[in-house]
Amino acid sequence: MAAAPDRAVLARALANALDCATYASRQRRDWAGCLALLEEIEEVEKGVGESRYSRYRTRFNRYLPLTKLGRLGEAQALLEACLVVYREADDLEMQSNALSGLADVRDKRGDARQATALERQALSVANRLPGPLERGISHGNLARYLTKIAGAKTARAAVLREEERGHRLAAGCYYLLLERWDHLETWLGNLRIYRAWAAENGEEYVLPRLAELLALPAFEPLARFMAGRGVTVEQLQGALDEVIERA
Repeated sequence: MAAAPDRAVLARALANALDCATYASRQRRDWAGCLALLEEIEEVEKGVGESRYSRYRTRFNRYLPLTKLGRLGEAQALLEACLVVYREADDLEMQSNALSGLADVRDKRGDARQATALERQALSVANRLPGPLERGISHGNLARYLTKIAGAKTARAAVLREEERGHRLAAGCYYLLLERWDHLETWLGNLRIYRAWAAENGEEYVLPRLAELLALPAFEPLARFMAGRGVTVEQLQGALDEVIERA
């Protein structure tokens, strides 16, 4: 007679089934259902003795449905609690994700200045990670927040606009180097929008040249990544000019 399945094995099978259901609910944009499933997954993990750190990695996934449901206060509290656990575990990837999430929540609450500060922290952590895509996304997020605060008529507006364009260029560089065409298409679409806005105001939206950008210490990780790929400034600038011209 076959032995009965181990309780932990059954619980993990249930968690996997709930994962599939969660994915389906996200695809349907059923955010309330998605949130309920994520809470159930965490209860299953707790029942089989998963570590606090492991459960908080699962808990992070609640952030998206909470924001989609407009429960921004809960999303912020969740991300702040997650960040504490990720720092204790020295998990840089999840720290960067949590900081970017907090920046997104702050932006949705109308505080683009605080969102910018948080995304700077996220990028600083992402620069220590081996995965370059996260850096590209963080540069793009930072450019978006800087656009908002640079619109205010302050003494630093011109400096912020220049910084925004630098981060926008860096994001495009990562997407092109990684051949992430989906991200690059979104990047080009946003670039077209900013150019159109500038033209409406009798201005021109021009990205800095790559050589100028790489001379700045903040973009040294991009220079290092290019060197590792064996790509010269001239080669990447030429490729950027080509895709932008076709946009």
